[in-house]
Formats: sequence, C-alpha cells, structure tokens
Amino acid sequence: QITICKGAKMIINTGMRTDIPAFYSKWLMNRIREGYVFVRNPYNPLNVTKYSLSSDVVDCLAFCTKNPELMLKYLEELDKYKQYWFVTITPYGKDIEPNVPDKRKVIESFLDLYEKVKRNAPDIKPPTKEEQIEMAKAFSKIEFKCGRI
Repeated sequence: QITICKGAKMIINTGMRTDIPAFYSKWLMNRIREGYVFVRNPYNPLNVTKYSLSSDVVDCLAFCTKNPELMLKYLEELDKYKQYWFVTITPYGKDIEPNVPDKRKVIESFLDLYEKVKRNAPDIKPPTKEEQIEMAKAFSKIEFKCGRI
C-alpha cells in the first residue's frame, strides 16, 4: 500500500535512522532531483508513503550527520531549500568510528561562511580559532547543564 502525501508543508529530517549525508548523499540528491521519496514505515513494512521533495512543499531540509563532507558539493544545488545542519563531533577514534573523519578536520570547518553568505552579508567575518573554541566551550556547558553529556 502506497500513501501519497500531498500539499502538507513539512521538514525533511535526514538523520533519524541513518547518517544519510555521510553514506547516501548521492541517493538523496537523486531523490531531490526526481522530486519525491518513498518512505517505508519501520513498524509496518507494507505501509509506504510517497513524499514530495519540491521546494514549494518542503519548509526545511534538516541534516544530522557526523560527516557533512560528501554533501558540500551539493550546497549550491540545495540553495532553493532552507537548511539546518547538525554536525555531531564525538571523542571517539577510528577504532570505534572508522568512517567518521578526524575530529580536528571537522572542527576546522566548525563554522563556514559560504560564498553566498559572504556576498549577501559582507560585514560578517569568520570567527577566529579562539572564538570557535569559546563557542564550543559554551555549547558544551549548555549540553552539560541540560544533562545531555
């Protein structure tokens, strides 16, 4: 049974079951180009829903990943969507997370100003390394305070 979801505005969250940006970025971009995606209900595998991926219907694409690198080449193509990126940086090494880039590399792109942002907001300057460290510490304190770490 296929249910077609029409007309509803929605947020597409790409990170609830697997790290799609890290492992299935090419597949995701093919789905976006085709304009729809089929999603199987994990509790009822016979129930499949077809969702539109049109930018007219999608309010936001939410990316949750430990490795955003493979999606970076598609950012310009994704410009028509509002986006939210949540990148997780963990203390684990390659022995536990062999497919996750080294945290030092991820931290270097901790906050990126894309060309479009630089063009549209020329007064915005990228944070210094020290400012990035201070922001990371502040985020960590918030997480600790909320009981998440």
